[in-house]
Amino acid sequence: MRSLNLRMARIALAAFPLLAGEVALGQTAPLEMKGVQLGGTAVDVKALFPDAWCRHGSCGIDVYELQVKKCGQQPASACWSSVGNAFQFGPVTPSTYRFNAVDGRFGELRVVFYASYFEDVVAALKIKYGEPTSVRMEVMGSAPRGRVVEWSHPAGMIAALQHGLGTDSVVLMQNHEWITQQQAQRRRATKDAASKL
Repeated sequence: MRSLNLRMARIALAAFPLLAGEVALGQTAPLEMKGVQLGGTAVDVKALFPDAWCRHGSCGIDVYELQVKKCGQQPASACWSSVGNAFQFGPVTPSTYRFNAVDGRFGELRVVFYASYFEDVVAALKIKYGEPTSVRMEVMGSAPRGRVVEWSHPAGMIAALQHGLGTDSVVLMQNHEWITQQQAQRRRATKDAASKL
């Protein structure tokens, strides 16, 4: 049954129980995923999801592996649906959730979905966070790589990255500290690579 999952490309989506708590127009919804907010900790995740794994302050939930563990290799079963529904994002069941920590607190939230659900994911984000700040095409060399849909947020940013049907696509929620740290790491890596030339 793993091949069933591998045949479908996925979208990594970071963060939130969209549609679960729609906000009135003009309000700012917190950056969260299934009740776990940016700035949360492994303790928060384990309280909500006892089956989550946590290492070095970061946590994750592999929905497919959890379905196999609890239900066996029977994806058409009611058990699989029940486990999947517990982790739904709007109308979509993700394959994984990741909560990545900076100094023990989550600076990035991400979820992986099948790429065929990209429009559903973007629609759910629009319901919770309003119209996106920008929509653009990501290019590698001269070839389009996929769409990028972004939302600015007082706490950080949200980005839905569609890399096509053959690879994972990503939606991220990141706070300003995480973004700053990642930019600094890229600058150091670029500097290190240049010094080796």
